[in-house]
Amino acid sequence: MVDVISGGPTGEPWRPPVWVVVLVVVGLGVAAAGYIASRPRPPRPGAASARAVASRPADVAQAFAGSRLQSRTGLRLLVDGAGLRIVDVDRDTITPVPPLAQMHAKLLFVPVRGGDAFTLYTCETASCSQVYFVPAGGDRAVPVTKGTGVAAAADGRDLWVTTADARGHSLVRQISVDGRPRSPAYPIPADRYVLRGTDAGLMTLAADPAGEPAGQLWDPVTGHTGATFANLVAVASNTVAWLGPGCVQISCPLRLTDLSSGHTRTVPVPAGAVIDLATFSPDAAQLAVAMEIGGGGIGPTTAGVVDVATGRLVRLPGTTTSGGGPTFAWSRDGAWLALLSPGQSVATSMAIWHTGGQILYLVPGPDDAFLAAPA
Repeated sequence: MVDVISGGPTGEPWRPPVWVVVLVVVGLGVAAAGYIASRPRPPRPGAASARAVASRPADVAQAFAGSRLQSRTGLRLLVDGAGLRIVDVDRDTITPVPPLAQMHAKLLFVPVRGGDAFTLYTCETASCSQVYFVPAGGDRAVPVTKGTGVAAAADGRDLWVTTADARGHSLVRQISVDGRPRSPAYPIPADRYVLRGTDAGLMTLAADPAGEPAGQLWDPVTGHTGATFANLVAVASNTVAWLGPGCVQISCPLRLTDLSSGHTRTVPVPAGAVIDLATFSPDAAQLAVAMEIGGGGIGPTTAGVVDVATGRLVRLPGTTTSGGGPTFAWSRDGAWLALLSPGQSVATSMAIWHTGGQILYLVPGPDDAFLAAPA
């Protein structure tokens, strides 16, 4: 059974604060990092060396501790911060992605099987928001449609795009990655933000009576709402990861709910650990988690991976840092997990981990970056 909480507070329609949307959405959907099996090729013109871009003074400590990568991986990763870029791990290059190579934004990427979608605002009104798509293996961001938000569909291929009409009311419609409509446009209640499509309906961001962020299932066709998951941290097409009521900056076990059966598995966490964010692998068999040890927003952070079938949590070696928690990206086959964590200075540290392995591999990454998704 899941904890079901009634709708949002009375009074003015609740709109999720920006920090809530960013915190929850970053960890939601099926985050992935590109896994391309082709052999390394010479860098294209305009591609800079990752080691040259990411060179750091000798006295700047790395955020992660690990070994130097000695083999090919096939990984290409999208990062953003001071412009959208592709990091090719094997070829040791960082390549700008036109037409957004000079933008400065922390984008919320939505990985699907064919590539990665995101919404970019160029001003503060809905008319200035555009959904872009970077095809898997591609090197250019393609405009798809106008939209104020984008989420993965339950099938892992299509997208749910949120738009606004002339009166400012929000609508959501399922589309293909090339912009073709797959459904009518459905009105969204004022207190909802669409996070992802699931086998049980759309997972939306709402608020519980205490004002804590919660995920609630919603059927856009009938308008009916379903189960609510307090302090949601990640969602896949048929599995929900959440913490429960009262678990903001408090150490609580992780809960994994199967949407088909309704069964919830409880996963113990290390003593004093607070899960900040989580990301499912593409097949939802694994869940990467970032944990703060001690809570309060000031403790060291570490990363781990949960086996969803067994509920076993394994802490990843070399990922305990004193800086902010890492962001994640899974390879499309779930074989590799990429991590990026800010260090104590402007330098960042990027690492990759092979599923089931005992070693964390350090790889060059750009400064002032935010690991987004595959490329």
